[in-house]
Amino acid sequence: MTDMNDKEQVIKAVSKYGPNLQYASDELRADREVVLAAVQSWGGALEFSSKELKADRKFMLAAIQNSGGAVVIQNASPELRDDREIVLAAIQQNVHALSYASDELRADREIVLAAIQCAVQKDPEDWPTIGNHPTGIEYASDELRADREIVMAAVQNGGQELEYASYELRADREIVMAAVQNDGRAFDYASKELRSDREIVLAAVQNYGDALQNASDELRADPEIIAAAVEQDSYASRYALYKLPADREVVLAVVQNRGSALARAGNEFRADREIILAAIQNNGKALVYVSRELRADREVVMAAVQNYGDALQYASDELRADPEIIAAAVERDSSASEFALDRETELAAVQKDGVTDWNDKEQVIKAVSADVFAFENASDELKADREVVMAATREDSFALFYASDELKA
Repeated sequence: MTDMNDKEQVIKAVSKYGPNLQYASDELRADREVVLAAVQSWGGALEFSSKELKADRKFMLAAIQNSGGAVVIQNASPELRDDREIVLAAIQQNVHALSYASDELRADREIVLAAIQCAVQKDPEDWPTIGNHPTGIEYASDELRADREIVMAAVQNGGQELEYASYELRADREIVMAAVQNDGRAFDYASKELRSDREIVLAAVQNYGDALQNASDELRADPEIIAAAVEQDSYASRYALYKLPADREVVLAVVQNRGSALARAGNEFRADREIILAAIQNNGKALVYVSRELRADREVVMAAVQNYGDALQYASDELRADPEIIAAAVERDSSASEFALDRETELAAVQKDGVTDWNDKEQVIKAVSADVFAFENASDELKADREVVMAATREDSFALFYASDELKA
């Protein structure tokens, strides 16, 4: 068992697990070497150190350099959180440290610009360790979030930092353009007026297709804007108003990934066999949007029902009575049987999913031919039906056990 009064043992314990510092003696929680070992293991261990060390400037600089700046400065004394050198050292390690600086330093232009510059120099792979908004502008004072130079520097490094800009700067065309060019998701924070700016919207959707959802209604119906959005992300088509652009390549790319988007394609594309096949192979339900001629096309309908059995309801009457089409539909979804125009589909469904009506002679014969024990569930009338009993006993004479007394005699 570790002796928490023994310096060597405590150093060993806190080096393995920083929070062990809380169990050390008061004397050792005031020992520089012990606390530094704990902080190197976990920056938050400073919480358990003595009040004197939390206010020791030299020790704090060493702790920051040996651990994450944010968790260390979080536990520093108020005086040190107002110390320019300490705060600068901390944000160089982690811009999140700015959140623990004094109000005066969070309103200090040089400090905030330094935080942004540190974020620029960080490898993007390190960003998750410093928060979702890596420049630290979210911690700056209101005055600095309304400072054009500071906000421009922030959004050029991380477009979504636009969220923390003042209302006036979120309506600044140059600022917003820089933000969406860096990250199209920044368009979420643009002013209402700029969501109707064609050039801004185009830049946003070229970077992030789904930005289309926040554009004005007029631009969500603009063929060029829609085309740019779906080129970046075909799923962005769901945010388009009215029709997809009259561009065959765009429509084909969209329906390959989202078959239901065929609903927004022009009539000429809903009669285009290649486009139709691409759409229904992605989503068989898209058959509902297909031209009348192609709903009578055997290959098209077969592809649709193989993807979605109930698409049978949208096929031509002739194909709804086609045994092979029906079989494929029922194989995919037994509920498709209700959309067939002949009896074969209902019986095919029985083979797949079982009897739905135990008073139905044909269904029961199909069932007992596959499984003799199904005869037990037949209605009394069918248990007295010679043809049904013969079908069952052909499979296994045991079926006679369930037959009516009249037939047994």
